[in-house]
Amino acid sequence: MKNLCFTLLISSLGLIPVKSQDLYIKFYSEFSVNYGLQTVDSINFSASHMNVHLWGGNSQSYRMDTILYYNFQPSSIGVSIIEEKEEVLIYPNPSNGLIHLSYDLTKATQTKILIYNISGHLMWSRSENQIKGKLTETLNLKEIGLKTGVYFIELTTDSKRHINKLILNL
Repeated sequence: MKNLCFTLLISSLGLIPVKSQDLYIKFYSEFSVNYGLQTVDSINFSASHMNVHLWGGNSQSYRMDTILYYNFQPSSIGVSIIEEKEEVLIYPNPSNGLIHLSYDLTKATQTKILIYNISGHLMWSRSENQIKGKLTETLNLKEIGLKTGVYFIELTTDSKRHINKLILNL
């Protein structure tokens, strides 16, 4: 699990591509895109763009500042793409230190919240049992000890993994 998380984080930095996956992208405009397992060859990230390379040589490029949320799952773990009702929202983003994590659980489960820095180092984590339903958690990133920068927040349940990029301006 830690190796998979590290691979996803490193691929987010554009250092290695992630292969064979489902990809869901939701934009601030409320438009969304879903690429199935059979169409995505790899995904690379730069500081300003997400580049989706499709089988057959085609590719799409999306500006990171237009993306509200994205989720991708490697086929090797056999988890299908999340349904929109189960998305994780982090707001405000960029943040001045106080963020809200909003998500909907279809059943009671253990959740883990992990925060990684841009280098992939775990900076903070919390694990707890949650009830079924719509949940909103508030985190004070100043109290956690984070500094200005780019972070990745991972929310994991027993069957789903969501990784969101967060920009922190203190």
